Amino acid sequence: MTRKLEKLPPDRVDDLKRAGLKIYQNPALFCFAIDSVLLAWFAKTAPNDRIVDLGTGNGVVPLLLYGRNREIGKIYGIEIQEKLYRLAVKSVALNKLEEKIEIILGDLKDAPAILGKGFDVVTANPPYRKKGEGRLNPVPEVAIARHELLTTLEDVVATATKLLKPRGSFYLVHLPERLPEIFTHFTRYKLNPEVLLPVQPKPGENVNLVLIKAVKGSRRKLEFLAPLWVYEKDGQYSEQVRRIFEGEE
Repeated sequence: MTRKLEKLPPDRVDDLKRAGLKIYQNPALFCFAIDSVLLAWFAKTAPNDRIVDLGTGNGVVPLLLYGRNREIGKIYGIEIQEKLYRLAVKSVALNKLEEKIEIILGDLKDAPAILGKGFDVVTANPPYRKKGEGRLNPVPEVAIARHELLTTLEDVVATATKLLKPRGSFYLVHLPERLPEIFTHFTRYKLNPEVLLPVQPKPGENVNLVLIKAVKGSRRKLEFLAPLWVYEKDGQYSEQVRRIFEGEE
């Protein structure tokens, strides 16, 4: 059973270590993790690109995307949870980026009706677990972020293809065990997977995340990259991940 948070602890401000950007987070809600950082790093953008981040949470991916490419045209983040939406709006205002980043309160499935079509890039770090799979977090905001209670993987893929222009790119981070389902949805919605990057906790360990680039209407063959690992065997961040965190790569 979920329980309602009667009173939230104070919001905190965290340093994103990218172009001086900061973000509001609340420890009682769903704070961003390394998967969001990797997604923003993996997603390639060009000057003047128009971008949508589906299920943006507290807005970390739009902020990091801007931090990597300050010539981006406009980034929209859509979030259904009001508490996370308000955090994202506060973060955008804190960084004085209202002209570059706009956060919308709403269901991601409504994004094409709200925003229109013809976007260059869509990103998504959706809930990983199916409804009824595994233990449900008692805090509803965390449960919604982790489980497909309000949206599904198919909803995310279908929405992405509606938003994208022909040859537009969709960047997704998800679990490797759901790759068959991901590829099935890609085929149905005319998204061709072009690049797959497996992520390991440490060298030699099983892959626990995948980053995927799919392109609308492409016929290019899939490029399967060498794994990225998060930690060295001694428990320290790997050199590549350290560089990603610090905005050097």
